[in-house]
Amino acid sequence: MIPAMKLNRPRVSTVLAAPEPNLAWMILVCLALFAIIPPVRAEEAKSTPPPAVLDLVEGLAQALDQGSAREDLIHQLRSEAEVARAALEAARARVEALEEVRRALALPDPDGPTRSAELVVTDEDRDFWSFLPLSKAEPPPVKNQAWCRTEVDRFILARLEQAGLAPAPEANRRTLIRRLYFDLIGLPPTPAEVEGFVNDKSRDAYEKLVDRLLASPAYGEKWARMWLDIARYADSYGYGQDSLRQNNPWPYRDWVI
Repeated sequence: MIPAMKLNRPRVSTVLAAPEPNLAWMILVCLALFAIIPPVRAEEAKSTPPPAVLDLVEGLAQALDQGSAREDLIHQLRSEAEVARAALEAARARVEALEEVRRALALPDPDGPTRSAELVVTDEDRDFWSFLPLSKAEPPPVKNQAWCRTEVDRFILARLEQAGLAPAPEANRRTLIRRLYFDLIGLPPTPAEVEGFVNDKSRDAYEKLVDRLLASPAYGEKWARMWLDIARYADSYGYGQDSLRQNNPWPYRDWVI
């Protein structure tokens, strides 16, 4: 007879009622139940062949049956064995379905482009412009040479003259400072900044203004927005109570700026 014991364990059927059965816990429960069975002596094992054990729980039920265990415990164990077996079959079916998906993903796309086994690079491929060594290009001749301030201007003007177009007239200083401010920092200049640039008679007034805006923190703030949007950065979660994100992501924002 099995000594009367009270096992503080959850019912296997209760565990398996969860969406994802905890099979590891079920096996531990079965092993704990086997621990209460008295050991079989060697001479008894020789005279009595072991029963055909289908699984741990079913084997426990058969062992209890041979030991004249309580009928209600046997019935409970066998019913739970059926539940466990159904859960195992469902898990096996899920594994087989996942294997089918994995095998399907590993197959080549029948509608995709066909690729040869060996990639061949031709001489025409090597003539692509980005593969060629750097060489000095001679500026093209232009008609309105007075318009050109640098050699780059000659390339621009040559294409304009080829298309029958004339360059736009040079913008005045009030227009230039507004263009620079909106393009570089995304903000309009103050009236004092406009007047300061208009009244600056130095030859490098424009260059100094460009350098000052490039060194401004507002320049980093404007152009960092594009990269932070690409990285899907946000200080908060953006819904519900809009609480701040954990792990302090702001150093990354400041680093980009």
